[in-house]
Amino acid sequence: MRLKRTGVVAATAALLASVVTYTLTSHVRPSGPGWREIAATQDLRYQAVPMAAEGWGPLYTDVDEALIAMKTRLGRAAHNGEGYRMRPSTREEWSKPIPLATVVLNMEAALVKGPEGLTWMVRSEKDGYRERAHRVDINPTAYADTGGTLAIDIIVGTMHKEFPLLDTWGIYACRHISGSYNYSQHAWANGVDFGGPGFDYMDRAAHYMLELTQQGWLPASQILWDYRNMLTGNYVYDHTNHIHVSGSPLRTGVPPCA
Repeated sequence: MRLKRTGVVAATAALLASVVTYTLTSHVRPSGPGWREIAATQDLRYQAVPMAAEGWGPLYTDVDEALIAMKTRLGRAAHNGEGYRMRPSTREEWSKPIPLATVVLNMEAALVKGPEGLTWMVRSEKDGYRERAHRVDINPTAYADTGGTLAIDIIVGTMHKEFPLLDTWGIYACRHISGSYNYSQHAWANGVDFGGPGFDYMDRAAHYMLELTQQGWLPASQILWDYRNMLTGNYVYDHTNHIHVSGSPLRTGVPPCA
């Protein structure tokens, strides 16, 4: 059974007018020079738990799942019948008493349209029972407009966010792989080279990329560093003074040397 989405626009207006006065934004992650968030670098999840619970509990991929769990707890006989009040964690004032159906619609609007990470609370008028809910982005990647493929945009944005001392040495270059007649991924604008302040810093960056790629967050098909392709373990004779990363899938992007 899914929650009905009819009246969400009106519920959003009610949220702003009768619950709290709060400016809703797309997210609250910091935006730094050279990188930002886009849909491809987000994996939004929703959580709703009793206020007294330790931690946040399950991560729901669908906001309805979180709200159904919350509605079930709020609707129990011990809490039902006297109305409910809502507020975000950034405000001290509670809303006027509202029915449970309005709580669900307002909470949906807050979790879907409100800032990432902002906690919303609901209080039962009858006995003070409380719930809390928020939206989180569990994807640690970011985006930078590089002129390369989307994969390279995400790789560069992520690494500039997490390792700001890395230098991007180049993306597009019309050339073959050294010692081969095969085009380099740079010829498709699907490869990027990173330099940095010393081996240890670059080694941490390479292992961070490896971890994100293995977890399915980073669209990398090759991470060439310190004599090997870190994704396969295969030996690579060079790439000792820089990290080369190829986007996934290989050989996508601009036609080689067009």
